[in-house]
Amino acid sequence: MSEGFPSERRPRWAAFVIAAGLAGLAAMILVDAAGLKQDGGYAGVGPADVPRIIAYCLLGLAVLTVVAGLKGDLPHPPRQAPAPILWIMGGLVGQLALLHVAGFILSGALLFGMTARGGGGAGAVLRDLWRLRPDSEAEPAGRTAGNADLPGIGQWKAFRC
Repeated sequence: MSEGFPSERRPRWAAFVIAAGLAGLAAMILVDAAGLKQDGGYAGVGPADVPRIIAYCLLGLAVLTVVAGLKGDLPHPPRQAPAPILWIMGGLVGQLALLHVAGFILSGALLFGMTARGGGGAGAVLRDLWRLRPDSEAEPAGRTAGNADLPGIGQWKAFRC
């Protein structure tokens, strides 16, 4: 058999849990779509049609997941490395903690930086942070497109090395 597939044919119970989650999500979407006003509009298409299509696709995926679980031909999931997940989770917690204190832009930049670090892109993040350093010898505003004159912060050089 192919590498990564189990040698014995027996049901994979994780597939049934995933299928139940897909079916539950589809049921939630269908119940919510049932409460939407369906005017029909042009060609009989209304606001509840797209959620119903998505829910039916999710139900189809749930059925296919059950079939694959019964056949037992699902690959084993790879071992997860905890460090990238912890970097991303830390970025989300940091964004939530700093959202009202530092604002959306800075907290979003923190989330982006920690997500990039979790993905192995620490070098690019450090280069971007270096490009946003305060510059003591500020050029006149408008001379380059990368300058930003921020009140109370002074002149910052952005996107230049």
